[in-house]
Amino acid sequence: MQIKFLEAAEDDLSDAVAFYNFSQENLGYEFLDEIRRALKRIIDFPDAWPMLSKQTRRCQMNRFPYGIIYRMNN
Repeated sequence: MQIKFLEAAEDDLSDAVAFYNFSQENLGYEFLDEIRRALKRIIDFPDAWPMLSKQTRRCQMNRFPYGIIYRMNN
């Protein structure tokens, strides 16, 4: 499976990492690690998370108040 981010999602991710690093040293990098773990879960179990629409699902983060909204292209 190939993962592609929308430009707006990339911007949000960069902003969140910067915000968390500003709030606490290295917290942004911990957030990024959590994102990577969530992406791995999505790759391993793409149908495991609730549907938001016919084409999209959301994988909620464990530690941070974020979710990854994604869709599968067949």
